[in-house]
Amino acid sequence: MSVSRHRLQKPKQEKVKKLPAWKSKLPTGLRALLFLKRSVSVFLFLSITATVIVYSRKEYVEGEWSKSYRELEAWLRDERELTATNEAIKNQLADLAEKPKTGLVPITPKTTIFLDAAEDHPLKESQTTTIRETFGEKTPLGY
Repeated sequence: MSVSRHRLQKPKQEKVKKLPAWKSKLPTGLRALLFLKRSVSVFLFLSITATVIVYSRKEYVEGEWSKSYRELEAWLRDERELTATNEAIKNQLADLAEKPKTGLVPITPKTTIFLDAAEDHPLKESQTTTIRETFGEKTPLGY
């Protein structure tokens, strides 16, 4: 029962003394050093953050460039293959043209066909509208 009585008794009201603010008692030089430490910490954090952002952007751009360069190399390889195939076909056609059994006739002025030039057909007035007439003077033509 002594335990339960002890719990029910109110503790004595003692006044708690406030501790004086330790910052106000620090010398001015030490306060300046603490401010400098905090400032350097913030600057260091911002510098590291900026460095990480710049580095990750550089790596991203480099990766995209590498991907685009590989794609360009593939296109150039395909272009070389197509050029080689085209030249091989031209060579085969030239070889076939030289054979007498193909029925091809060598080009001479007598066998050449000349066509007359087509007549010029002017456009109707209703079809010739400019961009300025359609969209107005203030609309820019491009960016």
